[in-house]
Amino acid sequence: MKSFKLIGFALAAFSCVQFATAQEAAAKTKLSAVVQLPGGKTEMIELERTDGDGSFFYTDKSTAQLMTAMASTCKTFYIQTPNDMANALRDFYGNELADARKGFAAVKKKYAAFAGLPGSPCTMAALHEITCAVRMLDFAGVQALAAAFPGEKALTGSDAARLAAARVVALITDKPDSFGAVKAAVVAVVPAVTIANR
Repeated sequence: MKSFKLIGFALAAFSCVQFATAQEAAAKTKLSAVVQLPGGKTEMIELERTDGDGSFFYTDKSTAQLMTAMASTCKTFYIQTPNDMANALRDFYGNELADARKGFAAVKKKYAAFAGLPGSPCTMAALHEITCAVRMLDFAGVQALAAAFPGEKALTGSDAARLAAARVVALITDKPDSFGAVKAAVVAVVPAVTIANR
């Protein structure tokens, strides 16, 4: 009986160590970015996190202090693509959509602290994940992913259009009247478009 208690205690202690290690790893997730801050030169910095509205925190190399800046005020702002995102993109362009979708979901979760920055791996992974769901014809998945899309404010141009298109696709169901909802959504997104009833 004592041995069972010891085994139970050891397992509980081990799971606490694993949980703490996972929390530390999530807290230490950083991204490299090439940035030209206002009045400064172009340099490589390590992004610590963002507050979701386009501002980011980084450690100043000369003072070792945590600094903040707005991405919109930088002349240059480019987040380097992390390896796990590059691997998921390789699967995506290799038409391995199920593997790519899993990879993008992992990237989205790992870099969630950076959602809201332009070119954030979290936001770009979410966009590619929803594209995988569309190409796999998983309409329920598209609907769920579109409803919980991270960092939508940071999307511009064709990326914002891709998300809008995915939201229209999310309206498709296996019900016979689903085209009516799709038609209404397209007309609402692009009012100049008229679809003739036949």
